[in-house]
Amino acid sequence: MRTPARHAAALGLILACMVTGWGCRTLTGERTRPATTYQLKRVPPFNTWEATVTNSIEATHKAVLEGLEDLGIEPITNRVDKLSGTVDALFADQMDLEVKLHFVAPEMTRIRIRCGIVGHEQRTEQLFRAFEKHL
Repeated sequence: MRTPARHAAALGLILACMVTGWGCRTLTGERTRPATTYQLKRVPPFNTWEATVTNSIEATHKAVLEGLEDLGIEPITNRVDKLSGTVDALFADQMDLEVKLHFVAPEMTRIRIRCGIVGHEQRTEQLFRAFEKHL
């Protein structure tokens, strides 16, 4: 049964989350594989977004390149080895983007994305969704 007290408690919880910022900076994406969800979260120095994906570094690097191609973005720098990778590019409006890959385990890679100086959230999410389609 819904009561005014329950509504007030729910609104209080929502307000507390908004004020503290808890849960407000997490972008969640779902893959085609069941029960797998990647979370893209802001990390220090707070202009970078990060997610850990369940793919090898080589497969993740390939997904990044294919995602950039889908968006019509041409990489300027493109390097990968068994432990790390980096891709640098420019958007058409000259905002820079940087994607760094780090080996975590044989089938696990940490991906860090930075768009512009301040870490543009919407563009970062669009990039991640483009990469995610190819993972």
